[in-house]
Amino acid sequence: MVINTYLNKYGIPTNKPIIAQVSRFDKWKDPLGIIEVFKKIRKQHNCFWVLLGSLASNDPEGQQLYEKVLHAAKTNEYSDDIDGFANKALLL
Repeated sequence: MVINTYLNKYGIPTNKPIIAQVSRFDKWKDPLGIIEVFKKIRKQHNCFWVLLGSLASNDPEGQQLYEKVLHAAKTNEYSDDIDGFANKALLL
């Protein structure tokens, strides 16, 4: 399957459910809050979370938020089950 090619390419496991958020990196989308929700879900279910989005060219705070989200994702007890991609749609 084509999807497995991309899951493998980006190191996304195929042996557990995947939760995905696809949106701009924008404070109104609350990606930091979604990390907190994922941690609650992850306590009860072995799953993987993918955050896929882009940075708006007219949002000067977007890059800062993206960096905060990646930091929060990589510094919690479930960091091995979280991955974030920005502007990778071009790679598909």
